[in-house]
Amino acid sequence: MAPYYQKGIIMQSTPLIDLLSFGNTIVDMEYHVSDDTLQLLGIDKGSMTLIDKDRRDELYQSLGDPVHLCSGGSVANSLFVSKQFGLNVHHFGAIGTDNLSQFIVEDYDSNGIQESFDHNTWDGDTGCCLVLITPDGERTMLTYLGVSNQFKDISAIKPLISSSSHVFIEGYLVSDDACYEAIISELIPFAKSTPAKLILTLSDAGLISFFSERFHHILNLGMDVVFCNRQEAATISGASSMNDIQAFFSPLSGETIVTDGDNGAHILINDSLITSPTTPIDPVDTTGAGDAFAGTYIAKRHRQASIEESAKQANRASGIVISNLGARPLALIHYLSTSTPPC
Repeated sequence: MAPYYQKGIIMQSTPLIDLLSFGNTIVDMEYHVSDDTLQLLGIDKGSMTLIDKDRRDELYQSLGDPVHLCSGGSVANSLFVSKQFGLNVHHFGAIGTDNLSQFIVEDYDSNGIQESFDHNTWDGDTGCCLVLITPDGERTMLTYLGVSNQFKDISAIKPLISSSSHVFIEGYLVSDDACYEAIISELIPFAKSTPAKLILTLSDAGLISFFSERFHHILNLGMDVVFCNRQEAATISGASSMNDIQAFFSPLSGETIVTDGDNGAHILINDSLITSPTTPIDPVDTTGAGDAFAGTYIAKRHRQASIEESAKQANRASGIVISNLGARPLALIHYLSTSTPPC
């Protein structure tokens, strides 16, 4: 499969949307906690755990007020970053009718991000993620999905796909039966009938382990771009070396980007492996670092930047997120608007 920017399909008209995301719509509620607090609450450090409404309410009582509130969701975070580079973006997600939904709508409006919440508003709770941050910067996430993975009419996304250059699918949705079925039966087949390029993020190594068959099925349908970290890449491929990981992804994805902590990022294209180094950083909060990387990389590549330049800028954006609190820190916005010219 050729690199996604060389897909070779002649578009009949200019797309109205540069990047369309299909994923959870979440509000990140961040708390600073000690390791002792995690133990008292019976929470495994560094884990990503789905919780129900009762558990969410219990944690609200135990943790008190969050130190930071921010619109979130993995591909939604990437979309936000791509918007800062001047891309026309659109998020297809679902929200409830509570106070958090009002916060989300106002946030999207203020950032000029198009959305389809009118098609997917439910009488229920908007999704939220309680992000517990220990002094070493490690994040522990407890996610209450609420209505965020409930889509009333998946067919409503098809006209958007037809008008898009790229469609970004969030791996977290694979855990939901209805979303998974919609992805493999409707979204991907329809997207492949259009010039839109398909992008997938693998999201979480634990999720991959539990839903391995589903992830393999999606990958075997063929992606133009895949984003993952080293742990996720090793989990899905069953390989430890980059050469073996590359051999796994080569027939499945035109361009695979594997982020690798202090080792930077590895970009796999057919038989080529390009490593983009990064500067080690003492982490403050790793929440959203991979999302910022993906949003930056997509934006740069969309405007025909080289792999090396795209990865360099993406590493820088990711590093800024790691050095600050939250998935969308002001320092990142300042960097994208002043230090880096639009791509």
